[in-house]
Amino acid sequence: MPVLHRWSDFELYYDELMHAEIITSMKDFYWDIRPKPEYGTVEIRVCDTPLTLEHAAMLAGYAQMLARWLLTERPIAIDDNYYMLYQYNRFEASRYGLHGALALPPSLDGRQRASRMPIQLDLLERLQDLQRYAQNEIDLFVLRRLSRMAYERINDAVWLRQTFDERGSLNEMVRLASTLWMTETASPFFR
Repeated sequence: MPVLHRWSDFELYYDELMHAEIITSMKDFYWDIRPKPEYGTVEIRVCDTPLTLEHAAMLAGYAQMLARWLLTERPIAIDDNYYMLYQYNRFEASRYGLHGALALPPSLDGRQRASRMPIQLDLLERLQDLQRYAQNEIDLFVLRRLSRMAYERINDAVWLRQTFDERGSLNEMVRLASTLWMTETASPFFR
C-alpha cells in the first residue's frame, strides 16, 4: 500500500485503479490493513491468523485500543521509511512472536530507544500506554489477558514451531492447528 495520509488520497488512488481496471473491489488488495470504503472504516486482517478464537478476540480488542491511542495522540508521523520497518517487523512477529525483536526508528514517543527492542517488551510498554484508553470492563480484561500472555511469552508462533519440531511434518502441524481452531473455545495456554 502506498503511504496515504488522508481518506481523500485513498479514494483518488482507489478510483484510478478501478478506472484502469486493475482492481474490481477492495478484495483485490491483499494488504494487512486496508480501508473499507463502503463503511468508511479500516480492516485489520491480522485477526485472521491466530490459532484460537480467544487470541483473535484479544487482537481485535488490542487493535481497537491502539486505534484510539493513535487517533488521539498521533504519536507517529508515517512516511515512506516506515514501510521498510513494517516489512521487517511483520516478519519478526510472524516468525518469532513475542520472542522477536522490533526495528525502531531513532526516536518514538519522544523517548530515545535502542534501534531494536524485544517484541515482548514493546507490547508490555504499549499495554501500559493503553490503560487510559480502556472504555469498559472488556477492554480492561483484554489488557490484563494480553499482559499475562506477554509476561509468559505465550504466542501462536512459538506453538507452531514447537509443534513442527515435535511432529516433523508441516501437514501434521497444519492439521493440529486446524483442529485447535475448530475445537478450542479458549486458549490451550490458559488451562
